Amino acid sequence: MMVQHMRMTQGAVLPQEVAFTRLTQAPGAEVLPDVIQADRAWVATNESGFFYFCRIHFLSLAPKPTATDRWLIDHFQRRNSVVAHFADGLIDFLASQEADVLQNAPKDHDLLRANLYRVTYSYWLFGGDFAKRLDFYDEDRNAAAFGRLPALIDTYFENLTGDAAAMRPYQSIMRRVIYGVVRDDFPELDADHQLNVAVLIEPGTFTLRDILHFLDGISFVQLAEGTTQVDADVIITTLTSPELINQYYGQDHPPLIQWQTLAQEEDYYRLYAELTKRHDAKNAQAATAE
Repeated sequence: MMVQHMRMTQGAVLPQEVAFTRLTQAPGAEVLPDVIQADRAWVATNESGFFYFCRIHFLSLAPKPTATDRWLIDHFQRRNSVVAHFADGLIDFLASQEADVLQNAPKDHDLLRANLYRVTYSYWLFGGDFAKRLDFYDEDRNAAAFGRLPALIDTYFENLTGDAAAMRPYQSIMRRVIYGVVRDDFPELDADHQLNVAVLIEPGTFTLRDILHFLDGISFVQLAEGTTQVDADVIITTLTSPELINQYYGQDHPPLIQWQTLAQEEDYYRLYAELTKRHDAKNAQAATAE
């Protein structure tokens, strides 16, 4: 707000943009008051709309919906606009997939709904892409390149009808962001392309804790449960004895990635690069087989 105030006092007010007032003055929805004071009414309303946009468009990472999330859901649903139609339609489309596959999916998807409203509103507001913090985040740039979930997102875009069809031109620039938002609610739809990684490191050690924390942050990695899972694509281990590894996974075990008990930052970088290469190779092979 102080940066906004300084910009305005220097004579650099935002040009009159109806899009910002869409958020603050919606028929049938709660009208947000002007929080920015200005000599002209349209400047106060326009700058207040920009302030509210800056407050709400960042994704919520809370484990449960916050009061702001609840307000967003109520606000956009009462507006009955393209934002709610597109986001709600996507959730309904994904939730309509095989019921037996979606056993772990949340029932209400409230947090997802609020975040999809944020994403959809942002792209709709600016009529396309815009500068955002995600642009400076390099991890998983190819995350939406493989698998069933990205394909379902594409299918949804391609079959949009009604006013939600206004979002179809943004498919190529929104699909990766949307994939990152929806995948936590629909893990079963995102499992087919995952790189299955087994970890064979002494339990109760900092080494195991750190590697599991690192792997948990990689979207395309799925941890193999236990040591009997035969479909692991790779094994990360600190063990150097072939006999011990064979005891856990048999002689025909998956390829190994040797790990250090005292790993450095560059070791994690190399590991990420190696896992990315194996993930790409796995899915390229699957695509060739089809």
